[in-house]
Amino acid sequence: MNGYYRKTGTHDGKPIYQEVHDPRKKVIYFDASRGSRNVWKITHRGYQSFRYWTFQHHDSSASAPPSDEWTRDGYEGDVDEIPTILVVPQMLRVELAATDSLNGLYIRADEANGKPRYLQAGGTSVMDFEDGWKIRVEAGSEHEFAHPDAGAGVPPTGQWSPWTPNAPTISQAHALHAQAPRFYRVEGAGGVGSRVNGWYACLGTCNNKPKYHQIGGTGIIYCRGNWKIGYRDNERGWYYSRPESSDTPPEGQWTTEGYDDSDADPPPTLTAHSFMDDGDASASGLGSGLFFSVCLCVRGTSVEM
Repeated sequence: MNGYYRKTGTHDGKPIYQEVHDPRKKVIYFDASRGSRNVWKITHRGYQSFRYWTFQHHDSSASAPPSDEWTRDGYEGDVDEIPTILVVPQMLRVELAATDSLNGLYIRADEANGKPRYLQAGGTSVMDFEDGWKIRVEAGSEHEFAHPDAGAGVPPTGQWSPWTPNAPTISQAHALHAQAPRFYRVEGAGGVGSRVNGWYACLGTCNNKPKYHQIGGTGIIYCRGNWKIGYRDNERGWYYSRPESSDTPPEGQWTTEGYDDSDADPPPTLTAHSFMDDGDASASGLGSGLFFSVCLCVRGTSVEM
């Protein structure tokens, strides 16, 4: 039953969460059907099989699955442990780090050692778990900061304990443009422009329009006169452009108009996404996709299937 669950719809007026890798069977849902007594359930047989569940929670007033105090009431199989549920933040903000390149926004990307891993937007820094939560300048490097709570399922917020002076402060962050597409994907850029291929998240503004930063890289999508894609966070240079000045980056084929050299062909295509699914994430090299608007982590349970 352990794994990451994403919100996929509603049932009996409350959200349904399905496990990323086994969505047809592993489900968290609220059951208000006759005789169910209005309970939250976790099942490995799909939410349409109302007669079967592994765990229940009796807080019918909860608008989302409660984090703890689940029970195995009504389940006759073998259960070694009762689960806990964590809400996994999509974005985290690092501030006040002595190493300035570590500051900024981090996007949930995949897993490392059974816990979520975060990549810096517009940079190469990484927040991951290895015998404790660590922040590194880049993947594989020695960590700059660590947090002493090795048991935390997600990166702890607040001030971290430093291995060097001036520990950073970690907080949850949210996209600044709720009406703009959450993600864009850049594909097919060639030559020197190939570095801008990948996923982009809406994390800021430029000229009162959403600005997108590359996840795990330094590229940006921004509007200055018209829409542009650049390889670093500098709004004076770009590889690709579109003549439109629309409210959000235009989808489809882009051009190299305004770039003086011919070493960035072919130009890329751009597509908008509200979230990343597993196939998208695997294709982008980010591992299993966890870029969901809501993501829960079920852990600490062992069930005899």
